[in-house]
Amino acid sequence: MSNDFTMNWTIKRQKMRIKLAVSMFLICATSICNVACAQEIGEEQQLNFVTASAISAKIKAKFADSLMFSLGHILVDTDDHGFVVLSGHARNREQVEKAMSIARQTDGVTLVWNHIRIAVD
Repeated sequence: MSNDFTMNWTIKRQKMRIKLAVSMFLICATSICNVACAQEIGEEQQLNFVTASAISAKIKAKFADSLMFSLGHILVDTDDHGFVVLSGHARNREQVEKAMSIARQTDGVTLVWNHIRIAVD
């Protein structure tokens, strides 16, 4: 009888070890997938940030090339989808239209939102 009990206990321990090993494998595999996905998302967000910064820089450079703008008055903010928000102050409606035109014609820009106000001197 004692021998049967020992044999049953040994079989149960082996089954428990197998279940534990399978569980640990699944946990490790899931963790590795999560880390890989997080790294991929992180790299994508970094790339989007660099792209958004590059678009903003292009627009600001075009503003600087256009003699009618003072960069301190018109601000450019770009998100990772190429959505540009122009804000700040312009001297007249012509500057607002020119800023909008420059932003729209810049590579990578998908949409321009105007928040520029005309400053009254």
